[in-house]
Amino acid sequence: MKRHFPALLILLLALPLRADEAGDYYQAGLNHYKARPQEDAAAATAFSRAAELGHAGARTYLGLMYLNGRGLPQNYAVAVRLLGQSAGAGDPQAQFVLGQLYRSGRGVRMNKPQALTWFRRAARRGNPEAQATLAEIYATGQEVPLDYVGAHMWWNVLAAQGNEQAAQKRAAIEVYLTPAQLARAQRLAADFRPIAGPVTAK
Repeated sequence: MKRHFPALLILLLALPLRADEAGDYYQAGLNHYKARPQEDAAAATAFSRAAELGHAGARTYLGLMYLNGRGLPQNYAVAVRLLGQSAGAGDPQAQFVLGQLYRSGRGVRMNKPQALTWFRRAARRGNPEAQATLAEIYATGQEVPLDYVGAHMWWNVLAAQGNEQAAQKRAAIEVYLTPAQLARAQRLAADFRPIAGPVTAK
């Protein structure tokens, strides 16, 4: 056992360095991505390096670039694979995008239950787009049974973030709730805390 200790120690000491390196590449990718279209190729290169080092956020952006053909040839299979890896690591943006893809059938076989699963995961991690999407799904009952409590809860969460449109929709839906249902929806919103956790792991 002692024979392997130095190698194990070196590996453990290298982990923070890899994380720092991945973060540096990711930030460089963001800078290029947000600058101008002419820098998309540089963004893709930086995101690729960060993704190779296990950075989930970089995989998300790289997946989006493949999905939309931005700076890279459009490739749905690669996009879905990268987004799936990132979503599995807990990245809420990737989870939301996967939900959109499964809901629309873009690049994957349409699967509404799978879409709902990803929307819920992203919403629980604090993604406002997923929260708004869930509220609409629950309020319309087109893909799930009507759930005014769930719709009110998510609109309430969004309203607390300063979303005025969500506040208006929350008020409009209250007429469909009994006092007990309204109290439950308000309690769920008040108790909501976004799930936190690392999203840089492979």
